Amino acid sequence: MNELPQNTTPPPAGGRLSLLKLALLLLLLMLIPACRERVPRSMDDDLSAAVSNNDLARAKVLVEKGANVNWKDEMGRTALIRAVFY
Repeated sequence: MNELPQNTTPPPAGGRLSLLKLALLLLLLMLIPACRERVPRSMDDDLSAAVSNNDLARAKVLVEKGANVNWKDEMGRTALIRAVFY
């Protein structure tokens, strides 16, 4: 009675993922966004400093180079928030 019904096919050898393989796959999928080229954190710090010092020319250059305008400092402030309050 070890025969398979005629309308099914046996799974391929190694067709099921082990828990370890699944965990590794999920880890790799989570790391994909981290593999993209990122702007160095110092450029984002420089943008915050530029807007705090009302240095519009420097801020413009940093944004054009790709500084993250949504980056938050240790207090949770973005460059826009710093520009408004400083």
